[in-house]
Amino acid sequence: MKIGTTLKNLRTGKNITRQNLVKGIMSVNHYYKVEKNENNLSVDKCIKILSRLNVTFDEFLFIANDYKNNSKKLVGDTAINLYYSGQNTQEELQELQEKCIELFKKTDDVYYQHHSILISTMTNNLQLTKQEIDILINYFFKVDNYGLYEIKMFTNFAYLFDSDILVILSNNILEKFLKFEAFEETNKDYVFFLLNLINVFHTRAETDLAYRFIELAENQIKNSTDFFSLTVLKYHQGINKIQTKNFSGKELVEEALLIFKKLHNNFYTLYKKEYEDYLDLYKQPYS
Repeated sequence: MKIGTTLKNLRTGKNITRQNLVKGIMSVNHYYKVEKNENNLSVDKCIKILSRLNVTFDEFLFIANDYKNNSKKLVGDTAINLYYSGQNTQEELQELQEKCIELFKKTDDVYYQHHSILISTMTNNLQLTKQEIDILINYFFKVDNYGLYEIKMFTNFAYLFDSDILVILSNNILEKFLKFEAFEETNKDYVFFLLNLINVFHTRAETDLAYRFIELAENQIKNSTDFFSLTVLKYHQGINKIQTKNFSGKELVEEALLIFKKLHNNFYTLYKKEYEDYLDLYKQPYS
């Protein structure tokens, strides 16, 4: 669906006249031709019009694409859904990876290259070739100003970096998130970024670094209604205590595991195995 047609459908669906919609933004005659797909519309004027229609820009793009996610987003969503489905999806993931490789060759769009590498981690037990790792490292150090795309990709691949590099890049990302603090849509990305780093540092037994990001996560989600993130944080709070040989952390971990068991069996299995490994390491019994 073309932009002008989409705007017209939104306007008429809300029973708003052209005059009322574009007053103070542009002439009615110019906008009339926009709806007929004869005139172009600048981004700033489009955003003002969408604001009067009470439609977000993302919602507008979704509607203009015939109520479908764009093909790029669909690739990433499909990969994540297949990986966390709990079923044997190896063949489907490999087919999706081949599609990403072909699209990268056709378009030179790094999104497809990065997602082919992301799928590689899913099909190879989180292992990558040196060539794949070099592609990612070169990209992250080449980009001066991280956007939300880079932050999401960095979060997914954080475990690849040495801790010193991880801290340097993380500080840059934290500064970026502070600029987006009032932008609600970034909150989940920020929390996921923090929880993922906590997990990486716990895996490496770097307890002090993990605790630093636990404090940031506690501050970020203290008033949150995101029950899943709160439960993951509780799990890591307990693990952090256990790693410092404060075994009162077992109670926190086991409370979190009980919730995972009721809500999300895949995460329960994953975290229970990890917890048991920690107990073996510190010679502690499972309650």
